[in-house]
Amino acid sequence: MESELIWWTGLAPWKFEFPFPGILTPTLILQIEKYDAWTKTYATWKGANADKAALLEKFQKKEVMSAADMFKNIPAFDQVPPPPPTDRDHQL
Repeated sequence: MESELIWWTGLAPWKFEFPFPGILTPTLILQIEKYDAWTKTYATWKGANADKAALLEKFQKKEVMSAADMFKNIPAFDQVPPPPPTDRDHQL
């Protein structure tokens, strides 16, 4: 009689079941419902704020200015006008 070596690799993928189906299934359904509600809210916001939505999508794609370009857009101190006087300035 020949003995065969059997390797245990766990359950086959087609036999996989959640260990706690009573807990995970409602949680998953709740998360899907929350995501669906969020996508509807986002679509409404995107329709009302097209310019801001375009800017957000640009940032999500990481299409931003380089640091060198950002520094070029900062005005020099001598070009910045002084702030207007306030009542607090007269109290000194």
